Amino acid sequence: MNFEKVKSIKEAVLHKGQMFIPLVCVSSFFLVGYAAMDKEAPVIADDYVVLNYGDKFDVSMVNIADNRTSYDDLLITCDTSTLRESVVGSSYVTVEAIDEYNNTASKVVEVRVEDHVAPNFELVADSKDTRLEDGKMIINLNSSNTITDHIKAIDNADGDVTAFVEVDGTLDTANLDPQTITLSVSDSSGNVNKKTFDIQVKDIEAPVINLLQGDAVTTDFGNGFHISDFATVSDNSGEEIEISLSNDIDTSKEETQSVTLTAVDSAGNKTEKELKVGVGDISAPIINASDIEIEKGDALDIRSQISVIDNKDGDLTAEATIEGSVDTENAGDYAITISAKDAAGNEATKTINVKVSAFSGGATTSIGMSLVGSPYVFGATGPSAFDCSGFTSYVFAQAGISIGRTTFSQYAGGTPVSDLQPGDLVFFNTYTSLGHVGIYLGGGMMVHSGNESTGVEVTSMGNSYWSSTYAGAVRY
Repeated sequence: MNFEKVKSIKEAVLHKGQMFIPLVCVSSFFLVGYAAMDKEAPVIADDYVVLNYGDKFDVSMVNIADNRTSYDDLLITCDTSTLRESVVGSSYVTVEAIDEYNNTASKVVEVRVEDHVAPNFELVADSKDTRLEDGKMIINLNSSNTITDHIKAIDNADGDVTAFVEVDGTLDTANLDPQTITLSVSDSSGNVNKKTFDIQVKDIEAPVINLLQGDAVTTDFGNGFHISDFATVSDNSGEEIEISLSNDIDTSKEETQSVTLTAVDSAGNKTEKELKVGVGDISAPIINASDIEIEKGDALDIRSQISVIDNKDGDLTAEATIEGSVDTENAGDYAITISAKDAAGNEATKTINVKVSAFSGGATTSIGMSLVGSPYVFGATGPSAFDCSGFTSYVFAQAGISIGRTTFSQYAGGTPVSDLQPGDLVFFNTYTSLGHVGIYLGGGMMVHSGNESTGVEVTSMGNSYWSSTYAGAVRY
């Protein structure tokens, strides 16, 4: 009700009464009679109203009329506590209207929320694999073959309805020919959207540069700079990638230098990344040393058999530290540790083994060879003539090794071997078992005191006679 209007009427009547006192009773009677003339309440005509999903309900949507009071002068209230305007379907509000004469009408009105908007197709947001160009959908080469990974369906009421999309056609992201695919989707209200998409597959993805150690690295002084040590490049196309550097890195200068790595794929997609390269002496010296084997009693100078080279400081062999000792008079294995440090403090360590052998084939073979041409005399043990076992016992004695006098004792005192090495004793079953012995030289050759006609000679163990009578070998 327009209470301001009612108030003004009453004030006007009271004012009238003050001016014409004799008419007060008459005026009161008139007012009571006038009010009694309108006893008809406003009419709330609508049983329901329709609200489009997404719109807001307003009570003005309900048709209300009164026989006397204009719509603007009606006092209209609405209880919306049970209203669900954000949900498709029905909910209810209670509408009350009061006219100027305090006639009241109240009615429960149904609010029908209806959805008449079909879902909309949209590109997947922030996708690097999908874009629109001139009305066509461009999909990245070798990306997903599932079309809904590129397009989604969004409904105003139901939200994401991509799961309900029906697809007519097959996407092939390895195929560069034009393709068409038809998508259809409906929402829970039955609104349908059907659309055909023109699709073109292109390589729209730039190569990926992966900096293995970040964008600030250190490379070694004096060594070549190889970008493959610090970065890898890949591309979705699987084709060859053109890689270039903006400039060379000068590893002869100990300073930080910048270089830009550029990768371009066959479609012209380009990626660039800058790399800060600090040049410094970061590698330790290189120790070149191998295990050593010497004869008992030989002199040994380990430093002369090694080298130590540093990338910046050069030859550090003389400054290398050698730890450990070798007793060259006693056979055995000895560990020697070599250490070297450059000016930058980079340190290297290497341990080698020094083997001191009680017997060295080198000594016996060289002594035996020095006696070639000496005569054969049965029972002779040198120094100017020899039989076979007298020759071998003499040679070994000169090398500082005591062995038996006869072929049998020499065979029995050694260690049988099958992998012949120079200095091994080789035996043959000639006129009797273990009837002959010689010294193996290597390469299938031996030095021995053969007979009266040959004396001490070098001969091949591969000839038919010696190969057919070979009995075995021992090592001291």
